[in-house]
Amino acid sequence: MSSPARLSIGLPVHNGENYLQSAIDSVLSQDFDGLELIIGDNGSTDGTEEICRSAAAADPRVRYDRSPQNLGATWNYNRLVGMAEGEFFKWAAHDDLLAPGFLTECTSELLRDPSAVIAYPRTVLIGVDGEVLDDRFVDGLDLRSPDPVERFSTYMVHSGELHAVFGVIRRRALQRTRLIANCSGGDQVLLAELLLQGTFHEIPDRMFLRRYHPETSFVANRTPEEVARWYDPQRGARRPLPRTRLTGEMFRVVALADVDPRTRASLWWAVASRWVPHHWRVVGGELKGLARYGMGRLFSRRA
Repeated sequence: MSSPARLSIGLPVHNGENYLQSAIDSVLSQDFDGLELIIGDNGSTDGTEEICRSAAAADPRVRYDRSPQNLGATWNYNRLVGMAEGEFFKWAAHDDLLAPGFLTECTSELLRDPSAVIAYPRTVLIGVDGEVLDDRFVDGLDLRSPDPVERFSTYMVHSGELHAVFGVIRRRALQRTRLIANCSGGDQVLLAELLLQGTFHEIPDRMFLRRYHPETSFVANRTPEEVARWYDPQRGARRPLPRTRLTGEMFRVVALADVDPRTRASLWWAVASRWVPHHWRVVGGELKGLARYGMGRLFSRRA
């Protein structure tokens, strides 16, 4: 009987045959004992299924689960957490790569500091063929203050990428969150929830290879409607208000936080004084656009 996994890797994919095999290989070649790789196939129609079934047949550490239809990125990412068995969890994108030592270094950092909920390495940006685009990228999410209000306040003005979400995370901490929110920036909401539970530790070595290519989700999906459908194809014809929804989710993070009243008040102030000033123009534009859209529909019905 095999021993239980210490670290679960959740790999969500939809039509990812272009880079999937390389991503799988970079996970399975890690020098880490007690690893399981769970691949969630979200109704792929290309060669993804064949690649996944071959990987599962060749390596007992691989589990493969296929949905007959695409239920959206949010559903596919979040379901993998519920399928995991490890003490630690990590999401892996089908088009990114892990340098040797990624899992060992990040897990060791979490074991060294019980107050940390995420450990992630620095990033190298790579291109279509693996060429280096930027090896000086700054992630800027090394948030180690013991004060949750200070961590949260700093995060409210973070304007960079969110590669920490692809770090190694304590699964128990993940289970206390609502996971990735079903909206544009849903990973941003998750990281805010995790920050209130503990610190984020950045590993100085550059071991995360983030690939930029034409099919990357944020490149392929340009309009708010396309982004909303990427997260949830079943959302219907509702007009997306991405920044408005994201702002509301940040206030909701504070409302649901397990903190004392004084801390909650400080967190409210952090959202109001640091997040809102950076986003109010976009939110205002979205709400004005919604009002014009609603008035246009009203007059068209009366015509």
